[in-house]
Amino acid sequence: MATHGAGDVVQTYAVVISVVIALLVLILTQRSGKKRETLQLISSMRTSPEFKESRGEYLKLVNSTNNLVEFAKEENSETKEAKIIEEMLNYYELTSLGIRMGTLDEHFYKLWYRSSLVTDYGRLQPYIAELRRWTGVPTYFYQFEKLATKWAAHPKVKQEPNLLTRMTNFFGL
Repeated sequence: MATHGAGDVVQTYAVVISVVIALLVLILTQRSGKKRETLQLISSMRTSPEFKESRGEYLKLVNSTNNLVEFAKEENSETKEAKIIEEMLNYYELTSLGIRMGTLDEHFYKLWYRSSLVTDYGRLQPYIAELRRWTGVPTYFYQFEKLATKWAAHPKVKQEPNLLTRMTNFFGL
């Protein structure tokens, strides 16, 4: 029968603690990377002349008409107005997909852009419905729809606990 000395126990605990610390570092690095990607997206939106112009044209269009559905109809699908709307929809769809796939940090993005995303979805939902109707493609802008309805149903943005609180909870202290 083998006996283990105090040194073996200390060594075992040291290995376990090292593994836990390595996992925590991995998790925190992954979350930090998502936040960095999200911040980069937000920064590029705020500084990109193309995005500013596109968003400006979209807002002018939205504020000048109460009937965006007209631009979703098949006969109007190639108009400048339809292109402006679809550019904004494509941006939202890509962002929503990035959040769903974990590339972008949902909490961070929601803190910054929730109101605009939910408001725009409310404006664009009839457009999306008409586009889906005449094309027969029920999944157009599905990721955007899913994220917007989720955020509309849960408007309060929860604050994430700080690192010390997360570690305390993790170790059950």
